[in-house]
Amino acid sequence: MGSWVGKEFARAVAHGVAQSYIYVFSSAIKGEDVSLSNFAITFATAGIASAASSGLKLVGAAVSTNAVNQFANSLGGQMAFGGIIGGLTESAMGGNFFHGFATGAIVSGLNHGMHDLADGPPSKDPTLDDAIDNYKKGGGDMEVDASKVDLHDVYKGLQYLA
Repeated sequence: MGSWVGKEFARAVAHGVAQSYIYVFSSAIKGEDVSLSNFAITFATAGIASAASSGLKLVGAAVSTNAVNQFANSLGGQMAFGGIIGGLTESAMGGNFFHGFATGAIVSGLNHGMHDLADGPPSKDPTLDDAIDNYKKGGGDMEVDASKVDLHDVYKGLQYLA
C-alpha cells in the first residue's frame, strides 16, 4: 500500500505540474497575463483531481457492488468523478467551476484512463492472479488452467473472498 500511495502522490504532483505549464503556455499564446494564483489553482486542481481518480479506483476495488466497481474503473466514470472534484477544488480556491471541471476531466480521462487502456486486456492464458484482479475490478468469470495454479495463489484468493 505504501508504494501505491507514493506512486499516486508522485503522479498527482506530475499532473499538477503538467497542467500548470499548459496553463502558462496557453495564457501566453492568448496574450493573457499569467498569475501565480491561477498557476497555484491549476496545480491544486489537477493534483487533487488526479489523486481523487486514483482513490476512486481504490474504492471501486474495495466495494463489492459491481455497479460501483464498473463506474470506478470506466473511462467515463473516471472523467466524470475527476471533473466534479476538479470543479469543486477550483471553486473552493476562488476559480471557475467549469475550468476546474475541464482540468479534472482531462487529467482523469487522458492520463488515468489512457494508462488503463494502454495496459490492454489480460493475456490469452490468464493466471489465478489475473482472475482475482479481474474479480476485484468487477469483471466476469475467467477460466484458468488448473495445471498452472500454485496452491499459494489459491490461498491468496480465498483470503480475498473471505
